[in-house]
Amino acid sequence: MNLRIPEDMRALQVQGDPTRVRQIVINLLSNALRYTPEAGDITILRDRTARRRPARPCAIRSAA
Repeated sequence: MNLRIPEDMRALQVQGDPTRVRQIVINLLSNALRYTPEAGDITILRDRTARRRPARPCAIRSAA
């Protein structure tokens, strides 16, 4: 299994309650790990089209 985190995501700053944001990320990664096959990939992505909006959506995608 591979985990891919793009370079521009490593310094990403998120506004919100740190405890809740951390829990959301843990839950998303936990689900990705649970449902991704051993030979699969998990990639963390940021929606670059949202740069002009206040929120910058982020996604965790798993693939076989």
